[in-house]
Amino acid sequence: MSIFEKISNALNDPNLQANVGQIGGIISTLQESGGREGLNTNTSQVLLSLVGKQVQSSLKSKCDREGTGTVQTLIEQFGGTQSSLDAVQALLSPQQQQEVVSEASQKTGANPNQIQALLPIFVPLVLNLLKSGNSSQDPQASDNPVLMDFLSGDGGINVSNAISLASQFLSRST
Repeated sequence: MSIFEKISNALNDPNLQANVGQIGGIISTLQESGGREGLNTNTSQVLLSLVGKQVQSSLKSKCDREGTGTVQTLIEQFGGTQSSLDAVQALLSPQQQQEVVSEASQKTGANPNQIQALLPIFVPLVLNLLKSGNSSQDPQASDNPVLMDFLSGDGGINVSNAISLASQFLSRST
């Protein structure tokens, strides 16, 4: 089952935090923030994919070292649609940040400064997407199906595809 299917299932499960407003907020923040930096949708999705890959790597390491509870706390603390440099610093080392910026610049031709400016927005967006699987009664519970799928799969591709599919799904629903 793909991460999009997990999110779709979470939207229909009243015991999980996912809701249409949350997913819509992620999509609109992604589009608006990329547009403010002069990036087209494809470039923003490439960047989101690369950010997702680094966030996945970081969360896997934290999960292995400190347990799922620590990862759930980070998701709950930093997941959202607001810019958060603290989220970037909590999850990505300066080297990982530079890797994302460099790779995204090479793949898209975008200015590295534009890409760097979007990291504090895109990291919380990825975490917010993962937050959709948190329990609505106990956000620290370790049985988040969206997070588990993200950690076990190809995080970058999953995040980018999930956002794209969710956007199509929401546009047909409204």
